[in-house]
Amino acid sequence: QDNQALIPIYPGAINSHFLFHLLLHEMQTLKFSGRGTTISGITKKQLADVNLWIPPIAEQSRIVAALESAYTQYDEISETLS
Repeated sequence: QDNQALIPIYPGAINSHFLFHLLLHEMQTLKFSGRGTTISGITKKQLADVNLWIPPIAEQSRIVAALESAYTQYDEISETLS
């Protein structure tokens, strides 16, 4: 379909967990910069206008480890409080 496109990802260039978190963040950013429409979605133009910051693979792994540690701490605190 015209509204779908594939972006080549080169093995070893991007940590898949980093890419997941990066795209999740960008999706939230686009979602909150709404266009006043009643249909929730991201247009091809909005996606094309996104500039993604891709650090070196070692830095991606460090960021993912930090995020996963923070999520684990959050889960432990949530469990303690419930």
